[in-house]
Amino acid sequence: MKVLKTIALMSMSLVLFGCDNSKSADANKASSDIAQSTEKSELGKIQDAYINDAKRYLPKKVDSNSNLVDIYKENDTINYKYVMDINKDELDLPGTKKITTSNLKQVYCGTNPELVKFRESFANGVNHYYYIKDKEIFSVHLSLSDCETK
Repeated sequence: MKVLKTIALMSMSLVLFGCDNSKSADANKASSDIAQSTEKSELGKIQDAYINDAKRYLPKKVDSNSNLVDIYKENDTINYKYVMDINKDELDLPGTKKITTSNLKQVYCGTNPELVKFRESFANGVNHYYYIKDKEIFSVHLSLSDCETK
């Protein structure tokens, strides 16, 4: 009889504590989901602020052959669209891409506190798309890993 009482007590304890733990785990998960949702919402607001502020100045001539015409975000990546005022035949594509990538990387990887916040706001990096008329000629993708010293 004593054994049956002990087994019954242990079974009841397991049921009670098991239910308590599952409720606690559900509550913790719900709390974590809300925190992540709030964090993503705040991040989205920061991203939108960067983009909306920059869009006020578009279109913007960035050099003798390039105009920045659009900025938008997608999957925590900021995207820049440029239209080039040059014929494709006049363009040294490999050289232009190499120089452009180097210059963009130098700016993107800068140590200015605003640039650091900017990079943190767009965790998946930045894309620069270059077009002649309606055709994409080349693109440059930069991310935090490009800024690591090697």
